Amino acid sequence: MQRVGLILLSIAILIISACSSLPKQVQPQAKKNADLMLVSAQRYENQRHYADAKALYESLHIQYRGMGDVEGQLVVLTGLSRISLMVDRAQYTGYLAQMEELVNMVEPQKGYHIKTLELYRLYLEAKWDSLVVTAQTSDEYPGIANLQILSYKVQADAYLQNIQDNDLAQLEKLYSRYYRLMRSRKFSHPEAVSNAAYSLAYSYMLSSDLQKASKYMKRARHIDYANGLFYSYAYDLWLAGQIAMAQGNRSDAIASFTKARDIFASFEDSVMQAKMSNELEQLTERK
Repeated sequence: MQRVGLILLSIAILIISACSSLPKQVQPQAKKNADLMLVSAQRYENQRHYADAKALYESLHIQYRGMGDVEGQLVVLTGLSRISLMVDRAQYTGYLAQMEELVNMVEPQKGYHIKTLELYRLYLEAKWDSLVVTAQTSDEYPGIANLQILSYKVQADAYLQNIQDNDLAQLEKLYSRYYRLMRSRKFSHPEAVSNAAYSLAYSYMLSSDLQKASKYMKRARHIDYANGLFYSYAYDLWLAGQIAMAQGNRSDAIASFTKARDIFASFEDSVMQAKMSNELEQLTERK
């Protein structure tokens, strides 16, 4: 079961915070305030509070445009595009057109924003073959962008039962880098790290390396719970249940599926709630 890829965060902010060798750039208070609001908007989106997230993104789009902040505009338009894909696709092409104009006419080197959005759309539509073709990393992209691209690709490869050892190795390397930065508080966005850990755990589970699967699942679960990312945490619990079943630990599997079911219910996700109930019914029948 795939966990929807998380948010492409503000790359400029992350690079500055993670690389101490870069010169400190003085920022106006309005920019600092907008960046803080952006974190709130992304958290609302992660918690599926789409109306609140959209309202903040729309306000931020005006603010970043008024500052001439292309990075901020691209991040916000990406968020609005994702919400449109989840709620109402009518505005999606308009948001995408604005992103393409900014990239083509102002900052061509930021094309990875459009790529990760395309990967998100393909992910939602379960077009795994197209996703794998599109999910190509580049040395010209920031590391955090490649982390997200590989997270998508590794999950798609796992779904297609075509796991690539080279992709796993690259994702593990990037994950380790950003996990260390997160723990040292030089990287303040855990969503991307937890999604990479989940992708690794999912892939290793399908390849029957349960030791590594359990390791990365526990990392994803800890990160999501500690940071209040409870919708993602429910997927971690589902994965924990699958690993427990593969290990022959029926009681742990039941506990994980039960907690996941209740969390999905709290988010009014009836589809996932039903899937967790089905997992529990199958376990009961095997008793």
